[in-house]
Amino acid sequence: MIKMLEKKNINIDMVNDEKDNCIDQESIKRICIIGGGVRGICALKHFSKSSNCHVDLYESENRLFSSRRLDGEKSNVFNGEIASMPTIVVQFATFPFTKIKHCFPTQQQILEYLEDYSYDLHSFIKFNHTVVKTEYVKKDTNWIVTIKRGNDNEIFTLKYDIILVCCGRKDIPFIPKILNSYKGNLIHSKDFKNPEDYKNQNIGIIGNDITKILSISQSLLGIAKKIYFFDVTYLHRSFKKRTFPENFINIQATEYKIYFEGNKLFRKNEDCDGIEVDTLISATGYQLNYPFLEGEEYFNYTSKRREIQDLILNFLHYKYTNSLYFIGLEDQDETFKYIDIQVRTIQNIIFNKHNPRKLGTLWSEMESLPQEMITFQGNEVISQNNYDNNEDDENEIHPKLLHYNLRVNSPTIYKDLKELGNIKDKTTANYWNFYKYIKGQSILFPLDYKNQIFSYSTNPPFFTINYDNCNV
Repeated sequence: MIKMLEKKNINIDMVNDEKDNCIDQESIKRICIIGGGVRGICALKHFSKSSNCHVDLYESENRLFSSRRLDGEKSNVFNGEIASMPTIVVQFATFPFTKIKHCFPTQQQILEYLEDYSYDLHSFIKFNHTVVKTEYVKKDTNWIVTIKRGNDNEIFTLKYDIILVCCGRKDIPFIPKILNSYKGNLIHSKDFKNPEDYKNQNIGIIGNDITKILSISQSLLGIAKKIYFFDVTYLHRSFKKRTFPENFINIQATEYKIYFEGNKLFRKNEDCDGIEVDTLISATGYQLNYPFLEGEEYFNYTSKRREIQDLILNFLHYKYTNSLYFIGLEDQDETFKYIDIQVRTIQNIIFNKHNPRKLGTLWSEMESLPQEMITFQGNEVISQNNYDNNEDDENEIHPKLLHYNLRVNSPTIYKDLKELGNIKDKTTANYWNFYKYIKGQSILFPLDYKNQIFSYSTNPPFFTINYDNCNV
């Protein structure tokens, strides 16, 4: 197999010929996993154990988990960053944390945990391989995948039955156009790497990525002179403001009703002197980027490339229900347990162990959504003072699709996924109460909640809380 890949312009018919001597080719599912992060590794962990699969994972870098490392262009973490979930919530159910327990781990501790989780999978991984194109062949109901290898830029093609897109969504940082009129030091949260670089500065943080805003704000306490959080959502209504430190100031900037003069921020329709900030951090998330799929007939993004059209439960494309899957698109506060359930559901769909009636119901819901949703015009969803403050922008999301996406991203996703995949795991009420407590804490926005240490038990009182930073 390796020798064949050494050749230029490999013929598709040569793929997997070596298997013909030992097993019926028709019984083998050829699976292409794109991305070597936690999503891809979780998928590889499951599918590599199946004798009915030939699986390859393609990673464009020379190592796994690039977004979780401090160095490199794909890094999305900063020095000392603490995760948004404690170990007992974020971990895989079958692979618990052993080096650190009962508290919020740092991102580097999570990286070490994932390296332990993936230690036996490297033989299935093609490092320095970039998937540049995927083409669906209707006649054969499979995919032709074009891959570029390493520095020699060798191009070859392989045939696969299943595509698992596991490269996440943190690729192209999104900064609203209105922020470009700020004349100070403007950075995306992705480029925030060392809190000490902002010592004695007035820092502004703006956006709706609450997880990142909390992490950055906590890291700057005692370092920055002042921290201004410009809340563009309505989350401030639930904040426990009395818990904020003196140098942390919450400013309502709902729907970006703001403007800039130099390095000062002003709120529209308000007479004031403005708020001067030395550095403005845009915690505004990312745009999706799957160039290898963009030539496909039924693949498209929604407005501003923030979502993908036509996904059932945000992971299964309803035009390719048997062959194209996206793992981990939610991203916000995503637990490894949830990723694992997604992968197991996909596995059961592929091998016809799922609930076909549930899939039919979900498919019908997606099919009934109006096809004109992406050409929707108007202000029903987001006002003209939206992210880009640009009336010439592409149209917003249709209300029915917005409602569907909100439902998909709610806690009921666990129930729907497990029902679809015929997954019988039972999550205890104690665990869900603990999970809801953690989620509720982030909504209240206490800057010290990641210092909590938990004693978790299956017996009353189930969990107790102390405040002490176990990462110090």
